[in-house]
Amino acid sequence: RDAGPWHRDLLDYLRGNRDRVQQVVNATVNGKKSVKMHAVEATYLAWIDVRSLGLEHPASHFEAHGLGLSDGADFGAPGWLRLNFGCPRSTLDEALHRFEKAVRAA
Repeated sequence: RDAGPWHRDLLDYLRGNRDRVQQVVNATVNGKKSVKMHAVEATYLAWIDVRSLGLEHPASHFEAHGLGLSDGADFGAPGWLRLNFGCPRSTLDEALHRFEKAVRAA
């Protein structure tokens, strides 16, 4: 009952993280290959479409670049990756830096 301000601040923080992920993902390209993020619907999980990269095992490729993402194939969405952005901004920024490197290396 007393957590209203905390809850509001948390939601603002998560929205900021969501916007940061979307900005970086949508701007990351490898030549003519681009990735895209599906619109987030009330969670702190970003679904990222990496099918254009042509990777046989997308989660393994990103893990080799230091980023542990959930493989969409485990959820019936092969070629997609799931990123949890419910974390400190500094952690997220490091993850997004690694994400960009992994996309460019694909």
